[in-house]
Amino acid sequence: MKPGLILIDNSSEHYFLGTVLKELIIAHSFSQVSVATGYWDLPGMVGIYDELKSFLERESTLFRLLLGEEPYVRAYQVKNPQRQDPEFPEKYLKKDLEELELKDEYQKVVDLLLSYTRQNGKIQIKVYRKNFLHAKCYIFGSTEDNAIGILGSSNFTSQGMFGNLELNQLEANNATVNYIRQHLDQQPTHRSWFEDLWNESEEWSGIFKEEILDISKHGSLCFSPYEMYVHALYRIYGQDLLDEKENRVEPDDPSSGKPQLLKFQIQNANSIIKKLERQGVAMLSDSVGLGKTYTAIKVIEYYRKFYNQRVVVIAPAGLKAQWEKAFDEFKIVQIPEIYSLQDISRIEDVREN
Repeated sequence: MKPGLILIDNSSEHYFLGTVLKELIIAHSFSQVSVATGYWDLPGMVGIYDELKSFLERESTLFRLLLGEEPYVRAYQVKNPQRQDPEFPEKYLKKDLEELELKDEYQKVVDLLLSYTRQNGKIQIKVYRKNFLHAKCYIFGSTEDNAIGILGSSNFTSQGMFGNLELNQLEANNATVNYIRQHLDQQPTHRSWFEDLWNESEEWSGIFKEEILDISKHGSLCFSPYEMYVHALYRIYGQDLLDEKENRVEPDDPSSGKPQLLKFQIQNANSIIKKLERQGVAMLSDSVGLGKTYTAIKVIEYYRKFYNQRVVVIAPAGLKAQWEKAFDEFKIVQIPEIYSLQDISRIEDVREN
């Protein structure tokens, strides 16, 4: 590593972040490497393969990777900032792996990752979902080592380490890197920042191994047509099955005199509430006669009871009386506003207010 190195900007080989990472990973003074990044890719691992392999082969070493979603803010998004993508990072990693050519250099990296994620947990991976993760942090050493930290703009990707114009700062003072602050009034450090996020993040090593690497074209698993069919169904409807198990709403007591919803209607109501919480929008498209109105009223009851939210029903003019009758059957004292689809002015007023 270049003597006196402080700033790393990828301007030349000496100042490639990848060059610095390789030298630090191979150093026998570190037993742990911790990385927080907004993205990861396989080509980036090719560049540090030999050093990472040597590091993992040593006794009592640990590599931790924390993935978080970077924000992409455009001018038009300032007033209405984007939501985090619930499919991050699965969707993006799968797409990237699918688009990569089949090469020996990729295969050996996948084999290495699978081996050390599967065998003894020397590679641990988590996903941070509580907020966007814009900062990048690299820590070489555990709390027992004289650690080195790097903070900056480079993602743990090929371009972030060897291509893009970046700016990262290296800190070699262990006291600055490894100090764990005792309360929020104290200055954050590399270690305290990383460990706080790590402890708040979702365990993802198993998913990374089984659902990202193993089943990619670079992995080693083969499936029968039936297994592929079942897997596809679960990937499409798996979240729906989990949503239905929520217990936000339950059947009413039979003595209440209210209509008694069937099990599938209660499941649908719970699923809708979960989707609204996660996505801000939901659709129930059961066939005629399956109680969509009753299911929707259970959802309305939930939001009015627990959040005191204003609810507006917009329906075809011919169904307004049906909605009013249904609310009466559920003994709703204050019936929500019900507007006809043709009542454009009132609908616009609702949107604005």
